Amino acid sequence: MSRTRLMLTALALILFNVNSNACELIMGYRTSERLPYIHAEPDNQGLYLALYQLASERIGCSLKVYRAPKKRILRALRLGKVDFYPGFGFTQKRNHYAYFIANGLFERYTGISHAGIEEISSLHDLVGTPYVLLISPGGYDLDGIPKGVITRRPPEMDAAQAFELLSTGKGDFFSYDETTLRYELAHHPHPELKLHPKCCEPMRDMYLGFSRKSRYFKAIPNPEFSPEKPESIDNRRQLLASDSKAHALAIELAKMRASGETEKIRGSFFAPSQVSH
Repeated sequence: MSRTRLMLTALALILFNVNSNACELIMGYRTSERLPYIHAEPDNQGLYLALYQLASERIGCSLKVYRAPKKRILRALRLGKVDFYPGFGFTQKRNHYAYFIANGLFERYTGISHAGIEEISSLHDLVGTPYVLLISPGGYDLDGIPKGVITRRPPEMDAAQAFELLSTGKGDFFSYDETTLRYELAHHPHPELKLHPKCCEPMRDMYLGFSRKSRYFKAIPNPEFSPEKPESIDNRRQLLASDSKAHALAIELAKMRASGETEKIRGSFFAPSQVSH
């Protein structure tokens, strides 16, 4: 073999090793929009991309965004083909295949309806009424939808589509992320609709769901886990291993929140009157 060929072979091996060791985090999200977090496919711009792209770069990774219907994304997350879902509500079922990491943002579900409905402070207020509760695809049910509430679950529905259903009488009440609802109302006013700020939960941390099958996930037993209590974010059976990229991402997101950088990024997507939680 000639010297030139040997050099080319060696270079190819080096490039292969660099490529195989390169860190590329894959964020999965459904095809519909959730403004200001992300636009509808194929536009991935939004708060999620700004936040996670910066955090990924700081831990030596690139970020790739994969869009598909929600069920397909969740399947990919379970299999480790998608590394994380950017905003993921905790449930016992999801905890089997995803590890929950605080992303530095806050969220709460509130309600919106057509103007004719009286003030709603809880989904329990809908029990025994003819009002139809709209539920987004894959939307978690807060603490569970009370028995007796009439529901409608369109296969694909973002906030704008929910507003259209409410405005045309094809639904009566919609419970969703308050940030998204207020953003949508600020950019596309709907005087025929009204918010129900007393519903439906207090402000809480937002979490990403990191795939337990991801090659970047590694966990160790949690010595403080209490087996007599149910698993939760505050009572984890496992903790992230310090030499994993998942741990590095968690640390970087915590630093960004503590320094105020996360809030600055969030604020850049809102008019001044919308920035407050």
